Amino acid sequence: MLVRRSLGLVIAVFGLLGGCTGMSETVSPVATTEPVTAESSIASVSAARADLPVASWVTVMEPPPPLMQYANGMNGPGEDPGHQAAQTQWNANWQKFVSDCMLAQGFTWVPRPSHTAASTTPQVSLALGVLPVPRLSGDREVVAREGYGVMSTPEEQLVAVGGDDPNLVNQQSLSSAERQAYDFALYGDPANPAGSSGASCTGRASAEFPEPSQSEQTVAFLAEFWDLTYAALVSVADDDRLGTFGQDRRVQNLNARWESCMNGKGYVFQKVSYESGPILGMGLAVRTHPDGVVGPVRDGVPSSEIPDDEKSLSGSEPERAVALDDYDCRAQVDFMTQLAQIRVSRDEDFITNNHDALDRLIAAAEAW
Repeated sequence: MLVRRSLGLVIAVFGLLGGCTGMSETVSPVATTEPVTAESSIASVSAARADLPVASWVTVMEPPPPLMQYANGMNGPGEDPGHQAAQTQWNANWQKFVSDCMLAQGFTWVPRPSHTAASTTPQVSLALGVLPVPRLSGDREVVAREGYGVMSTPEEQLVAVGGDDPNLVNQQSLSSAERQAYDFALYGDPANPAGSSGASCTGRASAEFPEPSQSEQTVAFLAEFWDLTYAALVSVADDDRLGTFGQDRRVQNLNARWESCMNGKGYVFQKVSYESGPILGMGLAVRTHPDGVVGPVRDGVPSSEIPDDEKSLSGSEPERAVALDDYDCRAQVDFMTQLAQIRVSRDEDFITNNHDALDRLIAAAEAW
């Protein structure tokens, strides 16, 4: 479904799968809340580190920013129970067909439970209700003790969100020639997708079991309000690939002031195009080994090829030192207060520029 696929890309910008924790009360008077954490994230953190909070790449705003008043409407009419049941049955039929088809060609393909989401409301609310900046406590002594917190490894995070795909593991265990044959059977020839995909196992499954149509309300929502919803999500995203928040000159200037402060403390950041400001600090902490050695930026490198000590936060002393310097630089340039003010200003502009469409959205949501 378009709304889920596109929304997932925007949500990924914020790193919400790693868990959300609240913003501190002393850094910004317009963003104060108790920590909020994702249960699946907590469960994946080892008991030995359970005394530290779960790290988050984003910070919850409290009070909520202006666009949050439209979050429920932007979710759309929600799932129709009848459609949800039909979707579950379709998924089971489709996967069994693919499994039988692959087995007939000498390959193992394991059917998996449906991961169809019941609602996107939490995702929209989280995306519209946060600042794209790593969470830090507002108490300097707490930051010295906890740093950014801890996080599970990418592999653990994948399992926590249902990404432990045995078919991917199986595929990666095959030789190059076997993998090519496997992919051809499953998807068709990538060099001739139009001519071969229909004969592939997935193509035949889709022909045999067409996906159930969305409800009339959902179709109407996508037609009238999805562009508006997507534009709102893009306006709050910091990632240069999908969002415009980080392109705001005021945000860029604030990030530059923070980075200048960190440079003065001896930090030199390796960058990729979509990272800036305190995200650089937490990224550096992630790559910092317990002995203080810092690994390089490995943009585009498969997770399996990156050392374990460069893929997550363990709460080590060198990581906490980076977080403490980040905290001091945020305080020096009044980072969190000013960033929240910029976000509120951008929300107000978006509402003014889309006032009529947002009014129609609210009216439609009341009828769902």
